[in-house]
Amino acid sequence: MASMQFNVLLTTYEYIMKDKHVLRKYDWQYIIVDEGHRMKNAQSKFAMTLGSLYTSRNRLLLTGTPLQNSLPELWSLLNFLLPTIFESVDNFEQWFSKPFSHFTGTGESNELTDEERMLIIHRLHQVLRPFLLRRVKSSVLDQLPDKVERVLRCELSGWQKIMYRRIQEGGSLLMEGTQDDAKKTTAFTAKGLSNILMQLRKVCNHPYLFQTQGYPIDFDIVRSAGKFELLDRMLPKLHAAGHRVLMFSQMTQLMHVLEDYFNYRGFRYLRLDGSTSADEREQRMFMFNAPDSPYFIFLLSTRAGGLGLNLATADTVVIFDSDWNPAMDAQAQDRAHRIGQKNEVRVFRLITNSPIEEKILSRATEKLNMNNLVVEAGKFHAKSKESDRRAMLESLIKMENEEATEADEALVIDNDELNSIMALTPSEEKLYQQIDHDRATRERHQYGAHFNRLMHTSDVPAWLKEADAAESLKEHVDPDMLAELKRKRKDVSYRDMSEA
Repeated sequence: MASMQFNVLLTTYEYIMKDKHVLRKYDWQYIIVDEGHRMKNAQSKFAMTLGSLYTSRNRLLLTGTPLQNSLPELWSLLNFLLPTIFESVDNFEQWFSKPFSHFTGTGESNELTDEERMLIIHRLHQVLRPFLLRRVKSSVLDQLPDKVERVLRCELSGWQKIMYRRIQEGGSLLMEGTQDDAKKTTAFTAKGLSNILMQLRKVCNHPYLFQTQGYPIDFDIVRSAGKFELLDRMLPKLHAAGHRVLMFSQMTQLMHVLEDYFNYRGFRYLRLDGSTSADEREQRMFMFNAPDSPYFIFLLSTRAGGLGLNLATADTVVIFDSDWNPAMDAQAQDRAHRIGQKNEVRVFRLITNSPIEEKILSRATEKLNMNNLVVEAGKFHAKSKESDRRAMLESLIKMENEEATEADEALVIDNDELNSIMALTPSEEKLYQQIDHDRATRERHQYGAHFNRLMHTSDVPAWLKEADAAESLKEHVDPDMLAELKRKRKDVSYRDMSEA
């Protein structure tokens, strides 16, 4: 390579690490890093290698999300660009973190007036301005249709409520077992959980994620999970109106259950996750975007499918389960909201009325608010005026205060409101109302007048009722007596629950 003449070397993050013994010998004119937010952790091997071993006269980061979670991540990017100026993350936090401390739980921002917060944030903007140039889609793509995001709330099913309560109260997981597992006396297995938050998130998505012995593919796949029941009211309408859907999830296990549901309802779909090869990614993107594509849904994992794909032939995005980092969900949404999109993009974020998912949504909102104050309000483009920047900062702080004082009623959405939100035109809303009427008539004839689409606690499987009752009994038994009974048991069967 030393004898080669070249103007530009195009490489990957991996080869920066793998070939550092060769590449570090060059005095580069520019080092340009695409997806520059990969430098947000100053202690990562990639950031340390590129930042300390490679020399260059100029450094440039390209990113759509310079601030994702916290100010130290922003400092890390600045430290890579100018390590002698942005030398200490502690100093950076000491200077600028107070206006955002309520996002991190320290509460120091409560000691500041709005004017003091504005002053510190304004100083941060002044520090960033020489190093940050921003271009948004609206400034370069004036014909790009709007993107509208709505949060759709739903209830937990009776099955989910029982499992959620058990995990929350005692860390016990109720699962249907085989006859051998239960020694023919019970039909469940209880397991202590180490990662309670993850298990609660799985419960909110679908209780079938805990059914290691399999499950029947019937209407209970809809009735046993609040999000699936809501989805079952949405997808037939979107399909009938000619819309196409990108659906994102955090969990590949859940994607299996979603596939079973799509097959049950006859929806044609494609799937892409972290196990999909590069060639298959490109092939499936072309299959979905083809002019006469028969595929209604593209099911993608948020991390694997949220980057590097143009899927503008879809105009509807469903975030089935939210990421703790809102930037990941935003990048996923932009698979549809990009060059080539002809329709308004609707983004529907599904949330159950559960503490864990409300907490995830709350943390994501806080991170977005911090991004708005630091990046959006800074208006880091050449034509921005000081008066405009101050006005935007004032409005954002006022909006943040209003959000903090408003009580979130977390209302579950009904059919009429859902139709109003989903419909782009009055004719679509009428179509959706007719679909609701036809579905209700069909289900009334099939299941009876008092049928509940969402499973109540009285409708749950018998084994779950027995398991819940047995766990309740344990709570009222003397612990010493229970320990003595366990010691007397000679024949115990353990099973691998690693997937739970």
